[in-house]
Amino acid sequence: MQEEDEEASAPVAVPSSQVQNQQPVLTVSIAAYNVEGSIRTALDSLLSPSVVPLLEVLVIDDGGSDGTLAIAREYQDRFPGCVRAIHKPNAGYGSVINTAIDQARGRYVKQLDGDDWFHTDSLVALVELLSHSQADYVLTPRLNVSADTGAEELVDCLPGYQPALYDFEDLSFTRAIGMHEVTCRTELLRQSGVRLDEHCLYTDIELVYLPLASVQTLQVTHLPLYCHRVGVDGQSISRSGVRAHYREHELVFWRLLECYQQLPEDKRGQRKLFRQRLVDEICGQFHWFCFLRPSYQHWKALRAFERQLQTRCPDLLEGASRASKHVRALRFCRGFFYPLVYILEAVQR
Repeated sequence: MQEEDEEASAPVAVPSSQVQNQQPVLTVSIAAYNVEGSIRTALDSLLSPSVVPLLEVLVIDDGGSDGTLAIAREYQDRFPGCVRAIHKPNAGYGSVINTAIDQARGRYVKQLDGDDWFHTDSLVALVELLSHSQADYVLTPRLNVSADTGAEELVDCLPGYQPALYDFEDLSFTRAIGMHEVTCRTELLRQSGVRLDEHCLYTDIELVYLPLASVQTLQVTHLPLYCHRVGVDGQSISRSGVRAHYREHELVFWRLLECYQQLPEDKRGQRKLFRQRLVDEICGQFHWFCFLRPSYQHWKALRAFERQLQTRCPDLLEGASRASKHVRALRFCRGFFYPLVYILEAVQR
């Protein structure tokens, strides 16, 4: 499932008359900020002739400064009625998804980062499934692909379930789902009134979890669709990205917590999944503190985060302590051994 040779896999344009006279089944929104080196791979993975008439592709350039927009306009000219190049002032990842929700014509919408791509055969199968689906969310596994070696890791959150439509209450996830796995029904997103935070990273989590109170049904598939490039320095979850933006992750966490605490108690399946994700985010935030160079400022931020958790969601904090050695260690020493943990992290790298 590696990227194919560009010339061999370049899609063939489909006559615009085939794509302009019907509502698309799926809108794919591409977050395209300064990705001129990878945007062709992303687009070529989508534009199989068999799905182009059923597809809308929004390439949303978030105020970038490289040649991404020019490439998007090239594809717009080649695939009129299917590809749309949208240029907007820079306002962050959440603003891209907000724009996609506003602009999407498809019955379903799925997000794609401009440095990732879709497995084309799985996309063809997904579009066929969506053409007669009524599910609120559709779940597809992702492939984590190493940028260095090309090695692949399949991530399937519901491996024991047969492909079918399920009520949310009937599902038990082996791990919390995220943007990479979920395709959303467009009208559900609009009716829920979800708006993602702007000028902030890590808001892809909000796309899946803020509308969760409105989600009743989920279609399970085992089609590995989203190919996620991992191990690239400068990504928001890379060490350099974390050092620059860890505060933004904390802000997103507190908004998610407020949403979780407002979920009705009878939404047991949704609350269980949401809780699972929040515990993961607490573990991640504690681990990310270990990427920061030891300083009094960082120690204060760590201690303040723990105190707020203890006040606002002690059960989630205890769940994170059981799940993560980083949380246990930093809580046990009240952060005083934080420099030692940082050194151990550096040695392991």
